[in-house]
Amino acid sequence: MTAHRTVRGRPGAAPCGPRSEPRFRCQRGAATTELVLVTPVLLALLCLVAVAGRMVDAHGDVAGAARDAARAASTARSAAVVEGSAVAAAEQALEGENLDCQGGARVDLAGTGFRRGGQVSVVVSCDVDLRDLGFVLALGDPVRTIEARAVEVIDEFRGAQ
Repeated sequence: MTAHRTVRGRPGAAPCGPRSEPRFRCQRGAATTELVLVTPVLLALLCLVAVAGRMVDAHGDVAGAARDAARAASTARSAAVVEGSAVAAAEQALEGENLDCQGGARVDLAGTGFRRGGQVSVVVSCDVDLRDLGFVLALGDPVRTIEARAVEVIDEFRGAQ
């Protein structure tokens, strides 16, 4: 006599074997097991999407601040006020986006002597804290530095040099 495994070990229940007709009865609990195994992977993926979304949003905000700072520097009336104009424009743009840069935004300027028709390059960097997401602590350092660069041609029709 061949021994068959029965559903839930009950005598008289349908056998579970390769030749048994109702195969779905032999797979009780398989969906629960699959759910238990797949749920952590789906939660990790959801957390990764949240971090990626936050980083993309912050990068867009910093890029906008760099663009605004470069534009403000390119239209400044004199070389003495270029840096102040760029820093003020970057801080105002980041404040309007509610992006909290730890230690404030850093604005670095470079250019071609700030003469008419030249170029001004502005790099804005910001340290973004991701601790409010909670689960980010598992990814290492929760503070990420985001940097963006923008270049503008210095306005040829501005006032005095």
